[in-house]
Amino acid sequence: MKLDFYIELNTSLELYSFFTNYIIQNKGYRNQDEIRFCFKDFSEVSVNTPVLYLEYFEKFKSKIDEIESIKFKLLWNSSISMSEKYSGVSGHFDTFDNLSIFFEIFPNVLHFTKTATFHDKDDRFLNCCSDLSYWKDYKRNVPIYAKLIPVFDFDDKNAKQIDVESLPGHTHGSYLEENLWFGACWQMYFSEIYYKYIPKPLFDSFSDCEENIILENGIRKITLYKNPDDYDLPESRDRQWAFRKHLGIDTIGHETGFGEHPISDDLPVYVTRQSCKNGKTKVTRYLDREQRLINKKAAFFEEIKEYLEDGITIVFEEIKELKKGFFGSFFN
Repeated sequence: MKLDFYIELNTSLELYSFFTNYIIQNKGYRNQDEIRFCFKDFSEVSVNTPVLYLEYFEKFKSKIDEIESIKFKLLWNSSISMSEKYSGVSGHFDTFDNLSIFFEIFPNVLHFTKTATFHDKDDRFLNCCSDLSYWKDYKRNVPIYAKLIPVFDFDDKNAKQIDVESLPGHTHGSYLEENLWFGACWQMYFSEIYYKYIPKPLFDSFSDCEENIILENGIRKITLYKNPDDYDLPESRDRQWAFRKHLGIDTIGHETGFGEHPISDDLPVYVTRQSCKNGKTKVTRYLDREQRLINKKAAFFEEIKEYLEDGITIVFEEIKELKKGFFGSFFN
């Protein structure tokens, strides 16, 4: 198993604080075999033995503001990186045992965290990849549910590529100042800033998962399926789709960031920051006769709610009947 993780922080990470709280305290950690300092002038320095970490830090701590990123190389081809420039901590593990290192780090940065995500390394890459040749390079079969669409190619008139919107593990970056992540994977952490874009009731009501809890400082932890190795099981893929659809992930992800291909016009939930009457975020949900979520084209009712920036306060609400003859039973 190769597991990627990324933590996006609210503010630039205090390198001094992180270094003293984690590296110095854990300088003898048995799986750690190198630390690399990358400076803002593009120079790099590597230290190869844990006993030298503290000595090196004491020598260069006066230049801590000149350090742009720090990378911790671990045994078993695993690593942890932290970047002041991008306000993030990222890394990958080639063995599940090394995941424990993350849980040593996370408490030190939890109060700074905007989002944290865990993906299978190869699956994360391929789910964002439209080029069929990469699937061949990785010796992976293109999923039967993947939608293939034509692509211009001088040498092949029948050339096709994958519509990544048909892959449940694809992700959306954002142009937002907060640099939020929108996607679905094994385990995810979300700070309260997400409620500005995806109102809290959508998070609260999601239940098709192993775990949906709120930790200290309001950080929400969602685990979609029990074992991270089970990412390609049909039930795991179904849960990724369920999460995306219930929270309107792709609708707000496209609006606030970028997507290679258009999203579906037949989703159960649409979230937007545009065309609001009274609020800042509008959520449109499509319901069947029993008020359960259903895809738009099969819906009997359209429910619209608008929220303030807190993602909690409702300032506008209405419901429309889409198919005649059921309105009376809806309220009885």
